[in-house]
Amino acid sequence: MSPRSNDHDLAVKELEGALLDLMSEFRRFYARAADEVSPGLSVGAFRALITVDRSGPTTVSAIAERMRLDKGL
Repeated sequence: MSPRSNDHDLAVKELEGALLDLMSEFRRFYARAADEVSPGLSVGAFRALITVDRSGPTTVSAIAERMRLDKGL
């Protein structure tokens, strides 16, 4: 492998690590925010509330589609 290839691989691994850290921080943020809204509220339910708040009056189908969920579950 060339030195340039090694630098690229290292940069990709560092970026992957940073993205994983960011996703973990988002999960912690959503968990804390959900708990502040209502202790024990799941992150999924909190996300649904956010979706309704942002979209206004809507249908269950529209929420499921927007959240990429199967409304039958």
